[in-house]
Amino acid sequence: MLGLTHGNRSPVTCRLCCGDACAKPVPDTSENRHFRDIASKAPSRRALFGGASAVGLAAGLPSVLGADPLASADRGRGAGLRFEPITPVTGTLDDVTVTRGYAWQPIIRWGDPVLRGARVRRIGADGVRPGGSVRLRLSRGDHTARSFDWNLLLICGDPATASTYFGGYTGPVSPIACPDNGVFDSTGTLWVSTDSQAGSIGYNDALHRVTLSGRERGKVEKFLSVPVGAATCGPVIHDKDGSVFVTVQPPGENGAWAEPLSYFPDYVMPGERGRRGDFSGPRPTVIQVTGH
Repeated sequence: MLGLTHGNRSPVTCRLCCGDACAKPVPDTSENRHFRDIASKAPSRRALFGGASAVGLAAGLPSVLGADPLASADRGRGAGLRFEPITPVTGTLDDVTVTRGYAWQPIIRWGDPVLRGARVRRIGADGVRPGGSVRLRLSRGDHTARSFDWNLLLICGDPATASTYFGGYTGPVSPIACPDNGVFDSTGTLWVSTDSQAGSIGYNDALHRVTLSGRERGKVEKFLSVPVGAATCGPVIHDKDGSVFVTVQPPGENGAWAEPLSYFPDYVMPGERGRRGDFSGPRPTVIQVTGH
């Protein structure tokens, strides 16, 4: 398993995480359209909203882009956690970047003992090793319905260069690619984490807030960015407590044991002596981000 797949992903990751699913035949052999075909034919953000005929064109959009069914509701408008979105972080930075007014701390690191009194396991070459969004709606809003309809919420990419679509929103947005996990906060606002974004648009993976209703439907705001080579996984949003949890894994992917690309989360550099339990190299970690 040599070389890279999907831009910058190690083939070892593909084998262990999903059994090389992308390399296997497409499982859906029906006549239904694929998402990639629909997205490729959708009007670009620039074409939709860049000209003088924007209003008339937007009024005639196909139903696949869809009017927002929650336009008059309060939920999904991003009123929970208050923050200023951060700028994109280059795909080579080895640090967690959070929005102003927040700080991050590790909760548990790969190799940490989980029971009181347990021995700290040695991490070494022979030891532990670091391991476009579619919106579905119940038919006619009936929660007993057996069918759904859908529309496009996002066609991801760098809004400055790509043919992207952000739910009809035309204001500034944070670049986003390779959406992976989606969760909701207490206000019904969507949060999306990414995996392998650096191989697509050159920025470290991140956690984004996406407004779902009102005039800002489709607005993407970057809340945090993870270190080089890492994916942002398993977000949990406790917006009422001003707290966010994410798993950072696997930092420094594609690095070598002798020459790691990341020293997250302990940042013990070669030749330095860390505290008990620290490690001079990358390891997956659950972190908590809180306001201060």
